Amino acid sequence: MRFYNQKISQLEKEQLDWLKLNREQVIVVRSTLRSVNQTLYDIPTHEMLLTKELRKILDSVNVRNKKIEGKYASTALYLAVNSHAVASSNR
Repeated sequence: MRFYNQKISQLEKEQLDWLKLNREQVIVVRSTLRSVNQTLYDIPTHEMLLTKELRKILDSVNVRNKKIEGKYASTALYLAVNSHAVASSNR
């Protein structure tokens, strides 16, 4: 009888351990799902922020390109006038 009582107690303990492990696994799965859900929820916000910052960078590059183009055009005009003046004075 004692043998059976020990086995029953052992089985009950194993069942409780299994239930505890099962609960812990459920907690881990829920936590992982919450994390994935939060990440998926945050993607549109981060995408909009990234797009906004990329537009700022593009605008800054365009402004600087226009300044460079203006300086290049002024330099080219200056060189053309200077070249024409030098050619005219050599005649």
